[in-house]
Amino acid sequence: MTATRFLSETRNTAFLNTFIAAQHATQRATTLVAGFVFCLFILTLAVPMSASASVVRLQTTLGNIDIELYDTAAPATVANFLAYVNSGRFNNSFIHRAIPGFVIQGGGFVWVNETTPVAEVVKNPPVMNEFSPARSNLRGTIAMAKTVDNPNSATSEWFVNLANNAANLDNQNGGFTVFGKVTDAGMVVVDAIAALALVNAGGAFTDLPVINYTSGNIVRANLVMVERASIIGEAPPVLPTQFQGLWWAGEAESGWGLSLTQPPAIIIFATIYSYDANGQPVWYVMPGCTLVNGTTSVTCSSQVFRVDGGTRPTIPWAGQGRTVTPVGNGVITFFTASNARFDFTINNVTNSKIITVQPIGTDTAAPTINYTDLWWAGEGEAGWGIALTQQSSTILQHGLPMTLRANRFGMLPLIAKL
Repeated sequence: MTATRFLSETRNTAFLNTFIAAQHATQRATTLVAGFVFCLFILTLAVPMSASASVVRLQTTLGNIDIELYDTAAPATVANFLAYVNSGRFNNSFIHRAIPGFVIQGGGFVWVNETTPVAEVVKNPPVMNEFSPARSNLRGTIAMAKTVDNPNSATSEWFVNLANNAANLDNQNGGFTVFGKVTDAGMVVVDAIAALALVNAGGAFTDLPVINYTSGNIVRANLVMVERASIIGEAPPVLPTQFQGLWWAGEAESGWGLSLTQPPAIIIFATIYSYDANGQPVWYVMPGCTLVNGTTSVTCSSQVFRVDGGTRPTIPWAGQGRTVTPVGNGVITFFTASNARFDFTINNVTNSKIITVQPIGTDTAAPTINYTDLWWAGEGEAGWGIALTQQSSTILQHGLPMTLRANRFGMLPLIAKL
């Protein structure tokens, strides 16, 4: 019988750690057994790289693998991948799975030490699936692993297609999102990894590629290590790049987001829209978030504040009753002009979210003036206002009023055409 090959994340270090401690192991050839069901997730791209695409280098034991990313075609997936690269979490990881004629896979596990050799890569929240038939799973493309029967579950694991796998991987689990392509020189290294002998270490490591291994303990030198992952192409956005607009974590988390207003070139005023524990809409602000160029990204950080008091704008404003309370801190890290990560602690809750620009307008007949900004009734009524986000000739309005009891009312979205 012929089994369908799947691609999923694999999360079990106990099998390999036990295997490494064993004195004898059975080495097997690299031939794939017919009928084997393999779980992995692939992301590939069959379209040319954009002129402004990011290039990531994986420095492995067998040589460098350079990957051209599709920043525009798969923005959320690229931002997710770059978040792991920039945080160093791919450093000291290893290729834990290889199926000749199919894929090699990594990004799931790191080598710790000889006593407790293997640990999982620390995961970010899952990223929304961005599969498109225009970006098919062909040889040389790269993808992120995800959980079986869960299209929006990709986190850290990635793989490279060794063959044209479109017939299989484009048609299961929502399709596997292609987000980049390995260079020709990089594929020489990938093919060398796929040609290594394999050992069955059980669990997630049934197809573990090894170097110069015969029997006994597996040591670091036997593994195909990814010593370092780094961005080598397309420097981060250079100031004064405009990050102004509406940002979100994708359709799967629709209902919360950030409205970024960038009046001068290097200052951002961020309004955060969310919900409280009772499901009521709330909003917070990050004023004076100054942009700073880094080596691989642009960041801004600020305190997060809650505004209470006053009244809603339909009746006279009582500015003297307004209170501004610090509730935490936030950091926005921009990898490109449309891909970022939002790290925050608000009301003692800490989290990290991959965010992208939310599209609201697609027409090209844009007016001369762009009205994206924060609008208010002046200092005397500070505490309420309107945030306008304009894309082409479409405007999305978010109202920031108060209730009659002087509590924050949250956002009132309104879409209009100019």
